[in-house]
Amino acid sequence: MISSRPDLAAVLAFGMAALLTAVLVPIVRRAGTLSVSLIFPTACYLKMFGDELDAKEKWLNYAIVGLGFLCVGSGTYSAVSALMDASSDFGM
Repeated sequence: MISSRPDLAAVLAFGMAALLTAVLVPIVRRAGTLSVSLIFPTACYLKMFGDELDAKEKWLNYAIVGLGFLCVGSGTYSAVSALMDASSDFGM
């Protein structure tokens, strides 16, 4: 049992929430930014005009979407690896 004092429990809960936010924000930011700026517009373009595009232009759009997913994966990996490096500095 940590403590029966409710103020200490609130401080600990706030601290854990702040730590969790600091950990998750870089991961979500990278995935969200690339999704909104690269993947989503290209996918919408393909959905709206897919019947009118020739094969070369479709391939290029699919390549852009694929590159976006690779960048999301790379950004997520770098955020998680930075998190692991930071946690090893604290002896975790």
